[in-house]
Amino acid sequence: MAKYRQVHTSFWQDGFVLDLTPDEKYFYLYLMTNPKTSQCGIYELPKRIIEIETGYSSEKILSLIQRFIDYKKIDYFEGSKEVMLINWIRYNPLRNLNLIKRVVYELESVKCEKFSKLYISSLDSDLEFDKEGLVRGLQGAYEGLPSNRVKSKEERIKNKEEGIRKITFLSDSIEYRLSQYLFNWIKKNNKDVKEPNFENWSKTFDLIIRIDKRDFEEIKKIIKWTQENDFWFKIILSPTSLRKHYDKFILEIKTPTLPKKGKTDNFNNYEQRTYDYDDLEKKLLGNDTEQVDKVDAIDNKKRMEELREASRKK
Repeated sequence: MAKYRQVHTSFWQDGFVLDLTPDEKYFYLYLMTNPKTSQCGIYELPKRIIEIETGYSSEKILSLIQRFIDYKKIDYFEGSKEVMLINWIRYNPLRNLNLIKRVVYELESVKCEKFSKLYISSLDSDLEFDKEGLVRGLQGAYEGLPSNRVKSKEERIKNKEEGIRKITFLSDSIEYRLSQYLFNWIKKNNKDVKEPNFENWSKTFDLIIRIDKRDFEEIKKIIKWTQENDFWFKIILSPTSLRKHYDKFILEIKTPTLPKKGKTDNFNNYEQRTYDYDDLEKKLLGNDTEQVDKVDAIDNKKRMEELREASRKK
């Protein structure tokens, strides 16, 4: 979903637009600027949404859609309720790698296979750089599928992973920065470590962000935690190992350390005594006068009782 769309001022002088009725001009402009539009010009747009946003009746919308299909400006697939702007790429060329990445991402969400193939075929004449590599990368996600078949979730996830293989990551991209961030931590723990292939590392971080739906700041937090951990810093030496154990790290960070579960040892289940060691020493060495007096009193009492008993017997 785009936040804004630019419309060139020459739109109003275009020969095709000049011949349109006011309703058609309004509808054509709506198709290019509504909140559902995408970078590739293929997006889901239910007719009910068009009714609400334009104020047109359902009959009017059906008529306008069919007219623009006849004009060969759009196509509409009822199965997925998707619309395709036929000449969109001509006025929205892929001029940088970030746009290419965005288009690859959006095409994986397109459910109508026919629209995906039409878009890819249009690249042959409109892409201005790295044409062969990009087209191969995009086609790899769609080979062998029947026309108009709606792809399953598993297929779309697989296609996302395959489609990214042809993408080059810029040094200021999030994926590349995460790769460098991880390597700097690893190097901090092992100064002799060899520099990795940051391009390959960036591809894995792209999967972590796009497919696993991980947040940039969260990933940095996890990296820092693993590299400061006495055990995990020896294990996490690449984005691949980080991705493999990611859920485990989330649990270990969020869950406080608890006592180990098991049987209670009743032998130690008592309150520990406290001692006055100075007092204890006096008693052991016989230096406690008060205690000695008590012992003497007990002995004297015992002797008196023995004497009384002896006198009675006489």
